[in-house]
Amino acid sequence: MVQYWGSGPYQSDDGWERRRQWREWRAQRDEARIAEAAQREAWQIEQEREARRAWRHAQREQQYGRSGVGYGYQRGW
Repeated sequence: MVQYWGSGPYQSDDGWERRRQWREWRAQRDEARIAEAAQREAWQIEQEREARRAWRHAQREQQYGRSGVGYGYQRGW
């Protein structure tokens, strides 16, 4: 039985090319995961904004009703 140290009988680059390739793939995968997480977070923030907007609109409608005069346009007399 023979144990080879280094490149071995059939490899010419000592495995460094494969390691570099795996490192690049890992970096690409990590960048894709970061971009996906950022997109999810942006979507969640937009959903929260829309929920707050709808809640404020419902509160105004409940307080002032659906009269022809909108919020902020009431006269003081």
